[in-house]
Amino acid sequence: MCLARGYPPAVLLFVLSCAPADQAYFVGAAEVITDDAVVFAATGLDGLTTSSITLTNTGHTAVTVDVEVKGRGFAADVPELLLDPDGAADLALWFTPYGREDAAGELLLTSDVGTRVVTLTGSTLADADEDGHEHLDLGGDDCDDTDATIYTGADEVWYDDIDQDCLGGDDWDADLDGFAAEPEGLDCDDTRADAHPGGTEVWYDGVDQDCEGDSDFDQDHDGYEVFEDTSYPDHDCDDLAENVNPGVPELWYNGTDDDCSGGSDYDQDGDGVEWPDDCNDTDPSVGTC
Repeated sequence: MCLARGYPPAVLLFVLSCAPADQAYFVGAAEVITDDAVVFAATGLDGLTTSSITLTNTGHTAVTVDVEVKGRGFAADVPELLLDPDGAADLALWFTPYGREDAAGELLLTSDVGTRVVTLTGSTLADADEDGHEHLDLGGDDCDDTDATIYTGADEVWYDDIDQDCLGGDDWDADLDGFAAEPEGLDCDDTRADAHPGGTEVWYDGVDQDCEGDSDFDQDHDGYEVFEDTSYPDHDCDDLAENVNPGVPELWYNGTDDDCSGGSDYDQDGDGVEWPDDCNDTDPSVGTC
């Protein structure tokens, strides 16, 4: 029976007696908006696709609609809607894929005038970012199917906190030595696996293997370096003894060239005669006794 004049106290548009069987009451992003069905746009396994429907109360009293969603991956934003007389409300819906196969569900809209069942359909894109690599969880080798620059075999861009090549590991450890580069970590040279905190120092090669930050040419840490040209004034003649360098006073007759000045440690006056043959080794005018 078609109610041509007047309305009962509360009637929802989707059960209006005069409406045709395929009355469209859906709006939004759904591909199908008639015949009591919502087909969500296909999306990737890490994605989410949304739609909505509008419910309208054509009666002159308020009506409450209970919202129930059945089916894995489907959801609605509220459990119920209150429709004012001659009022309308939008119901947001979304679908989150969970596998390769298409998903099916139902939306049950229940009020005091009955229950309307809306079928829900969702589908999954195995290669959502269209980079030629399917999602890892679908048997592919793409660890982030939302970004076309990320997949197994892609060029890694270090230090951006993104795993472009899907190999895992620390994006701040390009040399794979187990130590993160500065400033995230303490690896002073992330291009060499032999340079990191605790590494074995190889002296005089210009590389700071242990990341101590000191000179690679000052093994005894006395502030004086070893130079290839040993005649350089600040050359450390014994880089294993911190008390031997050009800046310390000479201790005569101990067999050590403490100040790195060269010459005999037993010829203080430099007259060419060594102690004890030089009876006055502080006076170059006095030689052999």
